[in-house]
Amino acid sequence: MLIKKKANLLLVIFIFILLFNGIALHIKTGNIVTSNLSLVEKRNTTLLFLELKYSLKKLQGISIDIATTGESLDLSKLKNEKNNYLKIVENIRKMSLSEKELKELKLINVKFKQFHSSLLSMAEAGIEKKISIFNQKKFMDIYNSSMEDLSDELSLLTVLNFDQRNDIQSQIIVSKEIISEAISLLDIDGIEVIKFRFLKKLKRIKKKLTFDQDKLDSFKKLYITFFDAGYNMAESSILVSKNEQKVKYELEVLKKISIEYEKSINKISETKIKELEIISLENQESISSAQNISKIANLCIAIGVLLLFFTLKSIVSSISKLEEGLIDFFKYINKEKVSVDSLDDSSNDEIGNMAKIINHNIIKTKSLIEQDDALIADVTRVVEEVRKGYLSHRVVLSTENESLQRLQIQLNEMLNNLESNIGKDTNIILNILSQYRKLDFRMCIDGASGNIESAINDLSKIINQMLVQNKQNGLSLDSSSDILLTNVDILNKN
Repeated sequence: MLIKKKANLLLVIFIFILLFNGIALHIKTGNIVTSNLSLVEKRNTTLLFLELKYSLKKLQGISIDIATTGESLDLSKLKNEKNNYLKIVENIRKMSLSEKELKELKLINVKFKQFHSSLLSMAEAGIEKKISIFNQKKFMDIYNSSMEDLSDELSLLTVLNFDQRNDIQSQIIVSKEIISEAISLLDIDGIEVIKFRFLKKLKRIKKKLTFDQDKLDSFKKLYITFFDAGYNMAESSILVSKNEQKVKYELEVLKKISIEYEKSINKISETKIKELEIISLENQESISSAQNISKIANLCIAIGVLLLFFTLKSIVSSISKLEEGLIDFFKYINKEKVSVDSLDDSSNDEIGNMAKIINHNIIKTKSLIEQDDALIADVTRVVEEVRKGYLSHRVVLSTENESLQRLQIQLNEMLNNLESNIGKDTNIILNILSQYRKLDFRMCIDGASGNIESAINDLSKIINQMLVQNKQNGLSLDSSSDILLTNVDILNKN
């Protein structure tokens, strides 16, 4: 017999029993309905206070996220959650609250102004910190670049004598130390005096020069760029530190207010829970009275249960087998088992038909999982090779799983791009850069294919050419100095 026919038979029996039981219980349900309405209201009020507590925690979480990430766009989330908090408060006010509860709610709202102010202050400090970090990096790049350019430009000022050159070099070092000290002390007041003094010194040197004054002007502009970048870098670093301190301070304030919030809300919630317990006890008394009336109905239900037992026994047997098969299948899906067997689909009822459909999907899912496992193992292999520095390996296996297949394609495209931009073996690149750090620029990458490999080879050629040119210039200067000394000796003899 199909389950549908069995269910219809049982339905008729139980409709009769329920009608009899419903009429009997209707006599005593009046009080229960009234108390249940009160129970619902108390429960809704309790839930609203719990929502209020959750909203406060969510506000704090959003503010901490903004302070951490510095995303100014997330301020809208803070505003939306504040509106949600105010909406919850408005809904709580519509409930019937005692004077004590209204007083606690008023205290919560008074604290919320300070709480929200601290949230906003902490979020804004996080945003300012992010901006300051960006400016710090920007000016640091300018600072480092111009510092290298200063050294190069100073070497070209051949018009200066040895003492002037050393004096300028010393002033540059002093400027660097002053900027570093300002960052350490979080104070940039007065450091621009160093810049103005140095510029005056350059002005005095310029007056003594008879030629190449334009080179000294160029050096002066480069120094101004260097010092201003250092000044701005120090200023940004100080802002980063101050905003970090502000975030920590506001976080401590929020923790204190949060503890007070939780105490107030927990106090109201505990009161509501006690009221719910009282109403529940009243309901139990009403139900106890109704149970006496239900004894006759229970006798009828017992007869129905006997019929239900024998009817459901066959259904439960089929469902149990289906359940065991589904549990094994889900364990297989969740990687708790390494294999799975098909379900028993021998019965001719609806459960048997369901088992046949499930068996078809088990076979399909098993195949997909095996393909996914193989692909993941292949990806693991490639990732391990990339971790070792080899960028020429690719994921070769595929799967019918569209998400993992897209991952395979995108991973291979990323590796292709990395190999194109960097090269096949990063270990070779790191080895050559290690030699460059030792000032050995002779090594090149054979068969360079990536952009970085080619760039390293080009860099090696340029540096070697520059070294050769410097050597030639040095030899030329040495020869010129010998000639000059000879001419001086001749002039002295004459």
